Amino acid sequence: MKINEKDQDFAIYRTILIKADGEQKLINVPVVSIECKTYIDKTMLEGSIATAEKIKNGNPYCLFLVITECYDVSLDVDPAYSRINQIYVLRKEKRKSKNSKPIDFEVVKDLFKFVRNHLERDWSNIEQKLIKEGKIL
Repeated sequence: MKINEKDQDFAIYRTILIKADGEQKLINVPVVSIECKTYIDKTMLEGSIATAEKIKNGNPYCLFLVITECYDVSLDVDPAYSRINQIYVLRKEKRKSKNSKPIDFEVVKDLFKFVRNHLERDWSNIEQKLIKEGKIL
């Protein structure tokens, strides 16, 4: 049995025992996966997009986040259509300097709420979501 594994900076996961063809293996299936960066440039963003793709191929329900202090990517590059769910920029600035802004607690609070909502979500009750919200996903 060959299972690809990927270390992440932070993950909330469930340990699962897989049995197949007389073999068994314990794996950690992420529900939330977070990459932490001091800053992110275009090359690092491309690496994060590739990692998000791999993780979501293994578990499409996994929330994939990037947390960075500064965002040093051209604003012409739009990661909206990648498999990254959100990029949080803690200092709300493009480049870190000696006069950097402090970490914004509102960004941290939003991150916490986003993860909490994902973890508390009712994954299987599609009918209730349809009736209550008019949305399936």
